[in-house]
Amino acid sequence: MSLRRFVIRRGWLGKSSQTTVRMADTEPGEVAESDFGRLGLMWDPQSGRRRQAWGMVIVLGYSRHEFLWPLFSQQLADVIEGLEATWAFFGGIPRYLVMDNFPAAVVGTDPLNPRLTRGFLEYAQHRGFIADPARPGHPKDKPKVERQVPYARERFFKGGQFHDLSDLRQQARRWCLEVAGQRVHGTTRRLPLVVFQEEEKSKLLPYDGEPYDVPDWHTATVHPDHHIYYRYAIYSAPDSTCPPGTELEVRGDSKLVRLYRRGELVKVHLRQPRGGRSTDPED
Repeated sequence: MSLRRFVIRRGWLGKSSQTTVRMADTEPGEVAESDFGRLGLMWDPQSGRRRQAWGMVIVLGYSRHEFLWPLFSQQLADVIEGLEATWAFFGGIPRYLVMDNFPAAVVGTDPLNPRLTRGFLEYAQHRGFIADPARPGHPKDKPKVERQVPYARERFFKGGQFHDLSDLRQQARRWCLEVAGQRVHGTTRRLPLVVFQEEEKSKLLPYDGEPYDVPDWHTATVHPDHHIYYRYAIYSAPDSTCPPGTELEVRGDSKLVRLYRRGELVKVHLRQPRGGRSTDPED
């Protein structure tokens, strides 16, 4: 639970919801805020139709330097791809990410005790940052990024010409460096890119650039033949601990499939192609 939510739960903010208190600026490299929003319709040559393009904007809290990542989906793999591009753009990772409350990353809608999905929690732990989901319908939880999607839509996307999603992303990157990063910020009265380069970049956590293998979590039931089915392939489960009818949690990535029972790892298989089968004779 974040400090802010702890204070709210204790009732220490008082009863007036309109009271505003100027909060101290964050330290360099400490916090980033992210937001999703519609950019507009664009032609997608892969699908042969016009599709809704979304924008994921990440703003560093100290310098206000920002990165825009256009995407067609808010599925976990797509969001992580965007975050990986963000860390590469900044050359590092903030310690905290205040983020949208979206299904691929957050389970349920509890405003005070949000619970991350296993896939996103794994990613945050792997990269070493703390994810803090904002409450739905509370834009003040991430005020530094809240107006940046409309800003990107009006000043970048509208009137632009983009061949495909890849071209849109390349142009968005240039816009972040040459326009958004070079403007005098309305709050700080400074140039975000200059502040970032001189005061914040060196304070970020290191980013190694190694590709992240996004995991996929599912549940599966052990069948009478002592196997489970996952992504159109078959994998054996140990009979000694997982008799038929046992429900298992399955974690798959591009190389391995892991089977868990009540949080305990019980089996590891090499990932099989569609229609494949992996059977351990000892199971």
